[in-house]
Amino acid sequence: MNERRKAKRVIITAISEVNSLEANSVQEGYVANISDKGIGVFMKQPLKINSRVEIKMSFYTLNGIKDVERIMGKIKRVEPFSNVYSIGIEFDGLDPVKDRELISYLTATQKIF
Repeated sequence: MNERRKAKRVIITAISEVNSLEANSVQEGYVANISDKGIGVFMKQPLKINSRVEIKMSFYTLNGIKDVERIMGKIKRVEPFSNVYSIGIEFDGLDPVKDRELISYLTATQKIF
């Protein structure tokens, strides 16, 4: 399989709520990995390729503080994985001010991995 990712992904322990803007539905998922370009999430139901979504992600910052980020994106990949779906979401972009805790996490952990 060809690698299509545009950035190095890192592992993060996080919960997500993915709001499908087209289907007007929200679904909880478990974040598998993340980069400054996108996120991989395991979800119970598939989402439509190229559909627009808003991701609400809860995670712990490098300082151990719970943070919640809201990021807009587009579904790029949907694949069955055991009894769930592995879903790849490409971000519209990260805001240096609004998403500073997530950017800080990514910058620090990319140096480790």
